[in-house]
Amino acid sequence: WRSVNSSHNPFMLDGMLDEIAARAKQDPWQFRRALLGGPKENAKRQLAALDLAAEKAGWKSPRPGHTLGIASIEAFGSFIACVADISLKGETVVIHRIVTAIDCGTVIHPDNVKAQLEGGMVYGLAAVLRGEITLENGAVKQGNFHDYPMLLMAEMPRTESYIVPSTA
Repeated sequence: WRSVNSSHNPFMLDGMLDEIAARAKQDPWQFRRALLGGPKENAKRQLAALDLAAEKAGWKSPRPGHTLGIASIEAFGSFIACVADISLKGETVVIHRIVTAIDCGTVIHPDNVKAQLEGGMVYGLAAVLRGEITLENGAVKQGNFHDYPMLLMAEMPRTESYIVPSTA
């Protein structure tokens, strides 16, 4: 979530893909797989990330009362997929776990890659769950983190990050 375009636009695009998959009465993971298709190297790398995230999240067998959501994107030469495990408590969305998978080519420092994925998730979840930009007298009302609250450590769901083996 810490970039321009490649963070917030995929959120909206994948939401639209979910709507299309639902209307087509297709599984969102399989729907995305079919769209990627083809023998192209980039499609293979995106499929590997998408499949790894779905597998590690247990896509085929979500826990009772839970729903899994899936998204994927290519950005800055990397291929990323994410699965969110959520449920509803009344009208409140409860996020239990976030599973990400990435093919970013040859990895020198895996802990750095995982830290980037998980740190970006903090910003993304804060925006989804709390984010609000309001205007007052033609100017943005929020000024910094004191009035644009991030998630606290105790509020973060469990995160799991996986790196697709790659020679790219």
